Amino acid sequence: MHSLAIEVDMYPEQSKDALTALKVFMAQMNVWESKYHTLLRQVLSDAEKMSIVKAELIQTKWEILETWCSKAVIKRASKSARVQSPTTFDPERDVVELLESSDGLAVITHQQTVGLQAVQRFRLERQTNGRWIIQSVELLDKVADKWEPLIL
Repeated sequence: MHSLAIEVDMYPEQSKDALTALKVFMAQMNVWESKYHTLLRQVLSDAEKMSIVKAELIQTKWEILETWCSKAVIKRASKSARVQSPTTFDPERDVVELLESSDGLAVITHQQTVGLQAVQRFRLERQTNGRWIIQSVELLDKVADKWEPLIL
């Protein structure tokens, strides 16, 4: 079986600002989730192929996270092979807004417009090399009206 990896090792030059960087991350996660959701459905009846696709799915997810997230976010990330439709992130479909930005720090919210319509808050930090890295991700608990850590 040929490699199913998605091109994730690039950090586009246009990702110099936090909002654009987060949208690129979300777009990569969207492509990953869409692709592997489709592939998993195609191999449902073949346990060997399912195992291969799941391994590639997890490996590709880690490549994306390692490009865009801090070690703390990666450490908490899910090691599961769970993907869904509609996808969790879609910067073209969802509302992504910069709340605040100062001194190399930015806070951005993401509101899904389909599915659970979850609200997430991302904190990004600009590294010395100019790259923006996701330092934390939180999910708004709408019932308790408070932010809870989110596992990617």
